[in-house]
Amino acid sequence: MKVADRPHSSVPAHSPAKRGRRQGPTRTREAVLDAARRCFGKLGYEKATLRRIAAAAGVDPALVLQFFTSKEQLFRTAVRLPQAPSTLQVAGLTDTSRDLGSRVLHAYLHLWESPDAGDTLTALLVSAGTRPDALQAIRHHLRDYTIQPVAAEIGLDAQQTRIALTTSQLVGIAYVRYVMRTGPLAEASVDHLVELIAPIINHYLTGDMSGQDVPAMNPAYNEKSVGS
Repeated sequence: MKVADRPHSSVPAHSPAKRGRRQGPTRTREAVLDAARRCFGKLGYEKATLRRIAAAAGVDPALVLQFFTSKEQLFRTAVRLPQAPSTLQVAGLTDTSRDLGSRVLHAYLHLWESPDAGDTLTALLVSAGTRPDALQAIRHHLRDYTIQPVAAEIGLDAQQTRIALTTSQLVGIAYVRYVMRTGPLAEASVDHLVELIAPIINHYLTGDMSGQDVPAMNPAYNEKSVGS
């Protein structure tokens, strides 16, 4: 799916006319958490007020504080990631029929596309500039979900440099595709992005790092080819 085709989550500036408790406390709590993830992902931690989150969930702000004692607690609960990579993701990373760069990028993008983790990761990435805990969570996510499962296959020479280069590429792709949501990176399919960008990541992870030159972007990687 192209990210640009998805409707943006609605984050109303004003409270809706109808508010109150939903059919049950569990469903209401989940609705608040879903709204919080959308608001934190669209506005960042500082601008995502409890009033905005309550409006997005269709409840009274006082009800939010019945479930979560503060905005801080709401944020920490809303952006809690799954404790382990999914079976599907692990299978994708260990599929040795494809090169390492393709496996890493494919698994990484599919995690961001998933309904279970996508909104949470976006909220963390947008908030990472002002919240050290969000930045730390993104780092742990990259290490535990993406790098660690394939660590044994990464070239031992300049390993930290390889990981740093790969991380910079992955975070940049995620920011443009899932936060900015504009341009060819948002419009392309996951498979198209893997085809175009995986060779660069594969070089970072396994290629010859003895020289000083960092490979340039694939010449085919331009707005026309990515957006097609």
